[in-house]
Formats: sequence, C-alpha cells, structure tokens
Amino acid sequence: MADEEKKVDQESSNVDSSKKKKWNVLINVASITLIVVTLTLIGMSAFQIYHRNRYEHFWVNGQSMYPTLNKDAKYKDGSLIGLRNRSSDVSGNYDVDFGYMDTHTESLDNIKRFNIVVCQYNASGVDVIKRVAVLPGETFYITVSTIGSEENGNLYIKDKDTGEFNLVEQPIDSEIVHGGTYTTNFATPTTLADNEYFVMGDNRYGSNSSDCRTPSNKVYRSYISGLVMGLEAKCRIIRNDKGVFEPTDITHYFPWRKL
Repeated sequence: MADEEKKVDQESSNVDSSKKKKWNVLINVASITLIVVTLTLIGMSAFQIYHRNRYEHFWVNGQSMYPTLNKDAKYKDGSLIGLRNRSSDVSGNYDVDFGYMDTHTESLDNIKRFNIVVCQYNASGVDVIKRVAVLPGETFYITVSTIGSEENGNLYIKDKDTGEFNLVEQPIDSEIVHGGTYTTNFATPTTLADNEYFVMGDNRYGSNSSDCRTPSNKVYRSYISGLVMGLEAKCRIIRNDKGVFEPTDITHYFPWRKL
C-alpha cells in the first residue's frame, strides 16, 4: 500500500512538473513576443520621427516624369494619365503619387547624375520634378534625329581627361528616349556653368514634356529645393478656395518605393 501511495504521489508530482514546464514555456514565448513587438513599435516610431524630421513631402501634378512617376495616376474622369497631355484637367487629378524628398543643403550639394529633383526653372516659384542629366561644368550635346531612330535623344558628355564625347546610357526605356522630340538648342556642344544643372523629364513622347524643346531646362543650384528619395503614398490633388493645389485623401502603403 505504501508503495502504491508513493507511486501515485510520484505520478502527481510528474504531472505538476510537466504543467509547470508548459507554463514556463508559454510565459517565455509570451515574454519574447512582447519584447519583439515592443522593440518593433519603438523602432517604427523612431523611424517615423526620423523620417518626418529628415524629409519633406511632394506630390506629382502632371505627367512629364511618366512612367517613373504617376504611372498609375488618373484624371477625375477615371482615365489613366498615361502618355496623354491634358493640361486643362490637372486641377482634377486624383490618385497621384505622393513622395518624400531631402531638402538638406549637404544632400543638395552632392546631387548625382540621374537623380530626380524638385526644382524651378527660374524665380517664378513654380516647382517642377525632373531628372538631372548633366552636372555643373560639363559639356554635352543631344542628338536630334528622326523620331524613333536609334540616335535620336542620345546624350553625349565630354570626358574632361580625353576631350572625347562619350555616349551616356540613360535610366529610361530606350523606346521613350528615341521616341522623343528634341530641340536643336542642344544639338551642338553646350557647357554648363559651375552652378548649373541640365534636367529633363522622363516622358519624352510627343508634347508630354517640353524640356528638350526650350533652353529653359538649365537649372541653377539655388533653384533646386529637394532631392527626391521615394514614394510613400497616393493622394488626390484639389485646388482650394485660394487657387492653390493641395493633397487630400493620402493613402500610405508599405513598403515605400525608393527612386
């Protein structure tokens, strides 16, 4: 009898020990999960604070940078902006790209070729979004040929060491590059001043982006206000009572798209 009681006590002790182990495992898992969630939330909060302090926002009202920007944007009637130019309808654009840009001096003083920037062509105060093609002090020319030919729209930049002009591959679909209309203003070598950049829109088709049809796309460094970093949302653009564009219905998405 005594042996049986000891056996029952031992089995009861084993059951209690097993339950304790299970509870300890559950507690450890819950603790680790709580720590991970807490650290994730702290990290996300810290990132949001850094992001808000580091960057400013912009939205894309137009299609001169299509398809890099506003690829899926629509007009108020629901049709895609795409490759068509409907400047009379820009006040009704919706579902356009909403991005973030770096406005710090140290970043703007170190702009690289093919960076996308927010800038102004002159002191008019009208912001445009363009891609930097030529850097200060460089000499370049753009081949103007039959639309659609392999030479049309090619960018050549002079090597300062050899004095030779080299073809520079542009980060844009070749069909768009060669299908563009270009002014003869830059068909002969042009040298930029030490404070000038040459910018172009990615949308070279037809009359969608007038960059290469006027000499206005030489941009002074002082007129560059932001280095575009990426896209983080879609928004609707409306014209308020004062006639100023402003974004509404901002819909954020994750992950953000870097440019």
